[in-house]
Amino acid sequence: MPALQRFSHFVPKIHPVNATPVSCRQNLSATTRGHFLLGCLSHLRVLFDIDGTLCDSDPIHHYAFREMLQEVGFNGGVPITEEFFIKNISGMHNEELCHVLFPDWDLERARKFFVHKEAMFRRLAKEQLKPATGLEKLCKWVEACGLRRAAVTNAPRANGEMMISLLGLEEFFELLVIGSECE
Repeated sequence: MPALQRFSHFVPKIHPVNATPVSCRQNLSATTRGHFLLGCLSHLRVLFDIDGTLCDSDPIHHYAFREMLQEVGFNGGVPITEEFFIKNISGMHNEELCHVLFPDWDLERARKFFVHKEAMFRRLAKEQLKPATGLEKLCKWVEACGLRRAAVTNAPRANGEMMISLLGLEEFFELLVIGSECE
């Protein structure tokens, strides 16, 4: 089933040209129906998760965590595995991770660890971060459809802004939503 048909139940039943009620499945040609649906889609918003959607930053985060955790003697100084990273760290806010990784540390010490870890991530990302396969094509399609867009992330603002900049998407997004800044 074509993508536009899968989402046709979200489309308002008003024809954009003459405001006459019309069903998306009425006797419209495929081309006309496609243009109609794209016109209706322009009222929608698209949210892009930065980590894992725009780019695969997990390997960079894993490396930074592995090095930093080993440095502080976490797990007896044994480097964390990718499996441990995915299961216990990936996708979580640093504030949550303070309690998961360092239950015996005072909060200030744990926060300092994450400040240093994020600085390491940004240094590494400047050299290693690459756009996800097909990102440019997807962005062009979204833009051509007139869809409004925002980037969302659990990463700290400095990381989110830097990744968007490295990917050349500063002008593409209208808004950057940071999970830890939301109520």
